[in-house]
Amino acid sequence: MHPWSANIIKTISVLLLALVIGIPLVYWSGSVYPYTIPKTVFFLIVSELIVALYLGLAFMEPALRPRRTIWFWSVLAFSATLLITALTGEDFSRSFWSIQERNLGVFVFLHFAGLAIALSALRSKIDWDRVWRVSLISSVAVSVLALIQLQVPDLLLQENPGSRPGSTFGNPTFMAGYALFHIFLGIYIFFKNQSGKSFLGKYWPLMISAVNIIAIFISQTRGDLLGLGTGALILLGLWSFRSPVTLNGWEKTWGNKKLYRAILAILIFLGAFFLLTRSASLWQNVPGLGRFQDISLEDGGLQPRLIAIKASWQGIKERPILGWGSENFNLVFNKYYDPSSLRANFQETRFDKPHNFILEYMVSGGILLLLAFLFLSSAFLWQAFRSGEILWAQVAVAAFTAYFIRNLFVFDTIGPLFLFYLFMSATDAKYGNKKEQSARIPNSSPNPALGQFILGASVLAVIAMSLGVSLPTLASAYHQRNGFIYFLQDKVPETIVEFKKGVDGWSMYRDGYAKDYARAVADAFFYKRGTVTKDDALLVIRELEAVSVAHPKDAFYHNMLLDVYGKFSSLDAQYLDRAIEHAQAALVLSPNRQETYFGWAKALSSKGDNKGGLELTKKALDLDPEVAESNFYYGLMAYINEMYDDGYKHVRKGIDGGRPWKNSAEPRVVANFFTDDKRFGEAITLYQKSLEMRDDPETRARLARAYFLSGDRESAKKEFGQAMKQKDLSKSSAWSDFAPIISQLGL
Repeated sequence: MHPWSANIIKTISVLLLALVIGIPLVYWSGSVYPYTIPKTVFFLIVSELIVALYLGLAFMEPALRPRRTIWFWSVLAFSATLLITALTGEDFSRSFWSIQERNLGVFVFLHFAGLAIALSALRSKIDWDRVWRVSLISSVAVSVLALIQLQVPDLLLQENPGSRPGSTFGNPTFMAGYALFHIFLGIYIFFKNQSGKSFLGKYWPLMISAVNIIAIFISQTRGDLLGLGTGALILLGLWSFRSPVTLNGWEKTWGNKKLYRAILAILIFLGAFFLLTRSASLWQNVPGLGRFQDISLEDGGLQPRLIAIKASWQGIKERPILGWGSENFNLVFNKYYDPSSLRANFQETRFDKPHNFILEYMVSGGILLLLAFLFLSSAFLWQAFRSGEILWAQVAVAAFTAYFIRNLFVFDTIGPLFLFYLFMSATDAKYGNKKEQSARIPNSSPNPALGQFILGASVLAVIAMSLGVSLPTLASAYHQRNGFIYFLQDKVPETIVEFKKGVDGWSMYRDGYAKDYARAVADAFFYKRGTVTKDDALLVIRELEAVSVAHPKDAFYHNMLLDVYGKFSSLDAQYLDRAIEHAQAALVLSPNRQETYFGWAKALSSKGDNKGGLELTKKALDLDPEVAESNFYYGLMAYINEMYDDGYKHVRKGIDGGRPWKNSAEPRVVANFFTDDKRFGEAITLYQKSLEMRDDPETRARLARAYFLSGDRESAKKEFGQAMKQKDLSKSSAWSDFAPIISQLGL
């Protein structure tokens, strides 16, 4: 062995442990998406270092080069198919880099593949039992933090996770998927190592598994609960035919197949009992199980998922072989948009994942990518049973089953995906230990000099990648986060400075950062008059137009430009024409999307075509008359067209239908219409709501006017007095309405 080899292997082992600890625990409050982007950047840098070190090692030590196992070919096939279908897809940039909310593009998958191949090739040089023990300790830290969050919600960040904590993953579903693997790992380590003499020394892995089970229940993630139950049944079923241990002494009980058959029967009975009684009140107080009570095809919360499934199927039928490219489900959802999606809220109209991994692979890469994944999974399971360690095979099958089932209901994230690749890598390593004489890739002669050169070049490449890709992405996320904080504090100049820094230069998620930059500046320009210069407005328009050109088939950016041009229209009347052009482009890509009709109607109304705006909102309303947003916007346009009865009816239906207020201006605008309609009581309530959201002297003066018109002179005098202390109302555009009342009140 080359003198450097032992140190390289030790370094790789340390870096692997760093990944096992860091991926679950790393988060940074200084980043936008503080639980995902820092994890991704950390993973990219460390995995690149491991692969770089391994490349040098492989040239020095022929015995540690990859073997041509079936899994080796399967991971190459899956990765190649993922890349090819991204190249033939609709938006390669998004496929390759992903978006700031998800962070799982082809680029990251290639890192997983490279890491897994490198680790598997090292075989027994990696102490996998040590890796699993460290991972178990990391997992219990994550789960304990989740339990603490139930009592201390802002434990990690200033947030409120409610009754479903997400710990260091920031999302209960992301956390649950990570914990799921560790339940089975704890069982594996318990049976693998019975050398401990104390109770704690023997049972600590099972204790950690128990804590992770509790974490999954308090996450209340139904997919992971189903995965856990199915995986447990599979494991017990396997143990019913072949027990995990065949030792004597105190372990004799654990080797009794009758024990596992009895536990299996009990679990099946309990599962059947729960299914038959799931609507009973006794389950309401059991975290997680209560969320199964109201599941039905008519469940309002389930409808968006069903709509996404229908859109997926349409997309699969259109491109069945190569799909649309990874991370491009948003294009499919847009193209086959269902207007009833808006019955819930705008968030449910922007699906970027079908929440089912089979559909996701089919949409992303067609039948080829799904077959590649099935090949990868089958190779993993086949080698698990051929590895010579039956306990590992049993646990691997159970863990994979749980992972498979949970991914039928959610989308994958970095935590569970990292563990899936680690499981596969460890399995191939075990298989390689047994098949030491299996064929290797040709040219197995050692070349120390070339190995040292490759090592140095690879490390330099990692430094370049970190400086050019990973670290700039994290730095941009830092500035993006600062921009949002300043925006919430009404510090518009500081907001613009930070957002500019976020898009100054290239980063993986620059398009997403530019999108948020444009939205924030446009909102500041429109709602906080005088805070944004014309140059800043023109800059964000150019940024957003460039993003739209880079993603020409994404209706989302056309809708954003529709909104942004509308808000900047006071700078140039022609911006309204540009807004309408983007509305028309958006409807080509996403027909029947009410949001586009709303924006188009605003643009027409701003041009003085109120009748045209009314017709567009009527089209949106006719798409689904039960949508609260459509009723609300149609009602506003009816008021503008002086159709007071129709306006009130539909605005009221929208409000009563649960339509949320997006900003303080909205309830104020509706209150203005209600005041003109002599519905003073409702107008007063809405002015008060607007003031709760943002204290504004203009709104307070309008509240005072509504009080006066309703006959409440004392309240009117009080509110006018306070408004006049805050602002010189004579400069208000509504001074002609205020002046006579102020005079009558003697102010």
